[in-house]
Amino acid sequence: MVNVRLILCWCLLFFLMSGVASAKITVSVDRHVIEQGETFQLKIVSDDEPDISILQRDFTVLGTANSSKVSIINGSVSSVKELLVTLAPKSIGTMLIPAIQAGKDRSAPIRIRVKKPSIAQAAQGADIYLEAKTDVQSVYVQSQIIYTVRLYRAVDMREGSLMEPDLPDAVVERMGEDVTFQTRRNGRAYHVTERRFAVFPQKSGKFVIPPTLFQGQVFVNAGKQRSNDPFAGFFQNQRTKRVSVKSNELEIAVNPQPDNVDARTWLPARRLILSESWSPEPPKFKVGEPVTRTLRIEAEGLTAAQLPEIKPFEVNGIKQYADQPTVQTVLQGGKLIGVREEKFAIVPTQSGKLVLPELRLSWWNTEMNQQETIYIPPKIIEVAASTVSGVSTEVMPDVAAKPKEDLSTKEALLIGKEMVKTVVEAGYWPQIAVAAIVAWLITGLGWLQYWRKNRVKFNAARAKAKDNVAVSFKAANKQFREACEKNDARRANLALLQIAKALWPDSASPSLSFLSKKFGNKNFDQAVDELNAVLYASKDEPWDGKKFLAITHPCLKRAREKPKKTSSALPGLYPQHG
Repeated sequence: MVNVRLILCWCLLFFLMSGVASAKITVSVDRHVIEQGETFQLKIVSDDEPDISILQRDFTVLGTANSSKVSIINGSVSSVKELLVTLAPKSIGTMLIPAIQAGKDRSAPIRIRVKKPSIAQAAQGADIYLEAKTDVQSVYVQSQIIYTVRLYRAVDMREGSLMEPDLPDAVVERMGEDVTFQTRRNGRAYHVTERRFAVFPQKSGKFVIPPTLFQGQVFVNAGKQRSNDPFAGFFQNQRTKRVSVKSNELEIAVNPQPDNVDARTWLPARRLILSESWSPEPPKFKVGEPVTRTLRIEAEGLTAAQLPEIKPFEVNGIKQYADQPTVQTVLQGGKLIGVREEKFAIVPTQSGKLVLPELRLSWWNTEMNQQETIYIPPKIIEVAASTVSGVSTEVMPDVAAKPKEDLSTKEALLIGKEMVKTVVEAGYWPQIAVAAIVAWLITGLGWLQYWRKNRVKFNAARAKAKDNVAVSFKAANKQFREACEKNDARRANLALLQIAKALWPDSASPSLSFLSKKFGNKNFDQAVDELNAVLYASKDEPWDGKKFLAITHPCLKRAREKPKKTSSALPGLYPQHG
């Protein structure tokens, strides 16, 4: 009975935890700044039915639209409900959309701003008109102006096109898709289509945005022709007329950059963030092994094209290989954000403590109207020595390994010594001479047997190793040449490392840095830097394999000839005494 209750408790707990984990709700608005009398849309995405009754306190709910999405992942069925709510604010000023409850989850509140209505052509009762405005009246050169165009229409429209702004002395970026909503002007209902642009004037002085043109066709009332036939509108073509309207012209004062700011570092933005990340995280540095450092600049009120390049730093003991930067301009919460990411493969060439210098970036804060500097502080890194032979200092034995003594040799020496000891103790001098002779003969025979046996083994092993090295070198060298001829950097790198293993079999895992130290050739070092730059790039980069082969071939030839001139590592059995 106790076990059953325990199982039921665990099942209930699991059910409650699963329900909490699956409960989600996200809320967003299509516009954060609106005018009194206008409408906007609130989107609610949740697993459960949201309670929107709390919205009626500060907003008028004009309509709702429901939709749902069902997905099946690994046999698990899940559904997400989307609710679009059309709202009209009841007051002017900063307003807060309260947290929405959906099941056991609550959304975050959203802040919007409601402005007084602007004076427009609606006072004259126009059926369709354009209105243009900017968010600022004065800016610095190359800083952002948000240019908004709104098409108001009180009649149905068949088709139409809105002219894009033509500004030769400015950079223009479209900010997202068109937004539609409803509003009332002078007691008349209008459908509104809003389009926004980010404009960046490139010259100081008076900046004029000329009127924007809209051309289209709208339906006209057929009047009495349809009054006697309620179905005429369904079976007869409705009449249309062409319309053409222009917006108002705008003039903005563009100020030059301040005198105390260097033109090379001029970066006007509303907000700027400089950050770094590592792969792996946290980074672990080792000689000859790359670690990826990602530097990211994120600026509000600038396009990605305006963000500066981050140049690699110079530090003794570190080589850097820059990848192609990633740049994009995105729209987040109705704000234009420029993003630039730079990736660097950092390869330490020496062990110990190294210091990565600080990174500084100066920019002009357009909100505070002042110069500011953001930076990443210097970073002390600890670089571990490489375990690869030739790259790091290895602990070598003080004495060469001695050959293992054969069992028969030990027995012969022991027998000889015991015989001498026995004879001496007995005190018989004639027998001493005989015993000494026998002992020396046995010892000599033992050494002779050991030398013959190990000489055969050593010669066989040396011959076999030599044959294996020759075969592996030949195969790897062939692959290396073919890869270089085809400009295949990655295959050439792998084949070159196989060649290094064949030439230096005692090295556990040779690298390109290992070969650089072995060859001691500046041209090869430079060629390796170019090869690494290609290997560490995220995208395929062109590489001249034939040039690399021409530089590497003489180095390999000299390295292969050196073992022939060196003597055997084992000393001779009978060393010569001069």
